[in-house]
Amino acid sequence: FETLPQQVAIVFLVVLLVEGAVLAWAYRSDVLALVTVLGGLATPLLMQTEYDNYTTFFLYLFALNSGVVLLLVRRDAPVFGTLSLLGTHLLFWSWAWANYHPEKFTAAMLFQVALLLLMRAEVWLGNLWVRRAIHVETLVRMVLVAGLSFAALYWLLEDNYQPWLGALAILMAATYAVEARLLLA
Repeated sequence: FETLPQQVAIVFLVVLLVEGAVLAWAYRSDVLALVTVLGGLATPLLMQTEYDNYTTFFLYLFALNSGVVLLLVRRDAPVFGTLSLLGTHLLFWSWAWANYHPEKFTAAMLFQVALLLLMRAEVWLGNLWVRRAIHVETLVRMVLVAGLSFAALYWLLEDNYQPWLGALAILMAATYAVEARLLLA
């Protein structure tokens, strides 16, 4: 039984998420932020279709995480970033195991790289630009971002780009070493 077409329902869900994020931001409410992040992560599960609309799925998850990053830059509440990161990767891996095909490689790769850069930008904007002390949870999330992103990138590149995987590991390690040095300074 379908009460609304899916295209209309997604608009309502996105409006509710944006409204929840604005209210969480304005009132500095952890409860509203938590409900908004959990609702945002539940939306792809509620909006499943018989065909794989992966570009919309990736754009939605990127927009959700962008909102969480903006919230984290404004507020010192790292738990929402960790929840969003773990939920996003859980959704990505559930999509990958059910729907991934090599023709979707470019979209999946772009999503993973964009998510990695976005999560690293949160540390730079929130902790270096705003000059806020770094929480232990932020450091743990940096390690999680590195590990989860590397696992996803490795999985995506393994079949066709095997010789480049070592270079990917060195590149990620070098950028994290530079970033750690800058954070310690």
